[in-house]
Amino acid sequence: MRTIIINNDLAAINHLELTLNGVGLTNVVSKETSGIEAKESILKLRPKLIILDSDLKEIDSLTLAKEVESEFQDMRFLFLTSREQINVEAFELNQVDFIVKPVEESKVIQSLKKLSPDFSKLNKETTQLISCFKHLKYIELHRNGRIKQSNLNWRTRYAKEIFAYLITNNKLNVKKDMLIKMFWPEMPTKEAYRNLYTHIHLIRQVLQEADIPILINNHNDSYSLYMNGVETDYEFLQDQIKRYKYTDLSKLERAMNLYRGHFLQDENYEWAAYKREKYRLIWLETMEYIIEKQKEKKMINRAIINALYVQNIDPYLEHTYYILMDLYAEIRDLNSVKIHYEKLAHMLKETYNIKPENELSYYLRKK
Repeated sequence: MRTIIINNDLAAINHLELTLNGVGLTNVVSKETSGIEAKESILKLRPKLIILDSDLKEIDSLTLAKEVESEFQDMRFLFLTSREQINVEAFELNQVDFIVKPVEESKVIQSLKKLSPDFSKLNKETTQLISCFKHLKYIELHRNGRIKQSNLNWRTRYAKEIFAYLITNNKLNVKKDMLIKMFWPEMPTKEAYRNLYTHIHLIRQVLQEADIPILINNHNDSYSLYMNGVETDYEFLQDQIKRYKYTDLSKLERAMNLYRGHFLQDENYEWAAYKREKYRLIWLETMEYIIEKQKEKKMINRAIINALYVQNIDPYLEHTYYILMDLYAEIRDLNSVKIHYEKLAHMLKETYNIKPENELSYYLRKK
């Protein structure tokens, strides 16, 4: 990635260049100690990444970045700052990150993960997912089969919900005025936009702390996500279903472990209701397919485990009780047939005030 470094201190530039050479994702094409001269180099060399000190002497670093971005929309910026907080306006740049001094290799690597378009190609040992099933989490799927789940440290409920909405619409440009209407409909426009910018800044901080290389791109009237190799669990699961359904039952079954609950179930966002039902139906149809195929192959115990999993996720699904009674009858476990009949009768009475279609004796037989 073609890179220009801008810093008042040449020694600091040289130290940073050595660090970048150790990482191996950048090609430093110019080193500038003057912000004014740096702009000329940027226009001439057209780098992909600009690393600049936040306290330039001749020109405000944020002003320089905004001027450059107006010329090159795909430019990436990495600010070096001595302050824990940086101007929120800096995060309205399209693709940006910052490092609090002192500059360490681990910090550089973390930032380049986000800003380098090639980084995801270099790290194939782990699949990074934003999980939307049940609740909002971060998941790493390792090639050896290990799954690591992490909660994200949200500062406010608005930051969490805005991110959830952006990730749910990650292939779209999300209009800023629509977000304003969703979250602060009664607030004066200027104050509402200030709130929005602040919460976008908070989201970027959460992503940085969790080492998630997703970027929030800022356009004049909207935001979009640059996923940078990170996937969502619901899109990943759909890809796995397309790949393994009808071809590899065991891999399909393993992929369904990602479904830990319905789409953003614990968050209970009204705008997520449609997708919640959409993915619930995809999951249910796939699980019933798996159970039926396992039954055909006489893998009754596996089919029972999967049916119990479906029942645990969706305990009000009447059909699952009948599937379980049928499977237990298949292996002559009549006591379990009775247990699930009683659970069904209790669920129907409590939920709908009705009884099962047939008496217990109807199910206490070998299929």
